[in-house]
Amino acid sequence: FIIRMYAEPQLSHIGMKSYRIYLKMENIPQKWENEFEAEYSNRPNVQWFAVTQGEWNYIIRFMLPSENEFKNEVTQLMTKYGLYVKSKDVTITDSQSYFPITYFSEKPRDGYTFDKKEKSGEYDTIDWQILRCLQDDARMPTTTIATAIGTTPDTVQYRLKNMIKNGAIARFTCWFNRNLIGYNYYKAVIWLQYVSQSEEKKFLDYCANHPNIVYLNRVIGSWDVEIDIDAQNPIELQEIMKTLQHKFSPIIRDYQTLVILKDYLPNPFRGYKGLDSL
Repeated sequence: FIIRMYAEPQLSHIGMKSYRIYLKMENIPQKWENEFEAEYSNRPNVQWFAVTQGEWNYIIRFMLPSENEFKNEVTQLMTKYGLYVKSKDVTITDSQSYFPITYFSEKPRDGYTFDKKEKSGEYDTIDWQILRCLQDDARMPTTTIATAIGTTPDTVQYRLKNMIKNGAIARFTCWFNRNLIGYNYYKAVIWLQYVSQSEEKKFLDYCANHPNIVYLNRVIGSWDVEIDIDAQNPIELQEIMKTLQHKFSPIIRDYQTLVILKDYLPNPFRGYKGLDSL
């Protein structure tokens, strides 16, 4: 059920942003498809990679410091695979909220919002090495981390406490296989009408309190909102989206849903500060 425990960073606190590219492919040979999936499911700077069914075939989420770095990543992708890319859409995360699964219980939704604060401190190579280790295994003992990065357990403990205190580490969480508990993973991208902030807040608050919505993203780009949904089947997904659309018909202009067929959680810290040697 639990695939991996990991530490999730507060990206803005470490000078990073979240960028996504949605790809629709065409006429891609099996060899190139296999190569593409192998590369981006384990590529440095990639935080999440998903194979999808629907309007797009792939979603890639990058952890990068600037729009220019994202442009470089897109250029590299298109240079190598552009012949097979029918269309692409990009978004920049403006705000993101995570909500633990509550569809099994009556527990209140104790969510977490990743804010947009500026960097909360200066983080050096040792800090990034610790973050890389904890991205692979949040339960890794400080002695093991110290040995891996060539420092002392006391140093690791001090740096870790400091990053938690300053907010560089947002939370410790798990990546799990929802299929084993009878659920499928879906994503909906939503275009909004222009409405007042108060009306938009009602919509976002409703999403935040819906037991099947596990991620809520306000984005800048091809659309306005992305929500990640756990549902038992396409019928339940359709009911969730119909209810959402009927309840907020003056706000929701259009939406598209995707099935997440499989997803990967690479370690994005491998792309920085000489961490490839670890």
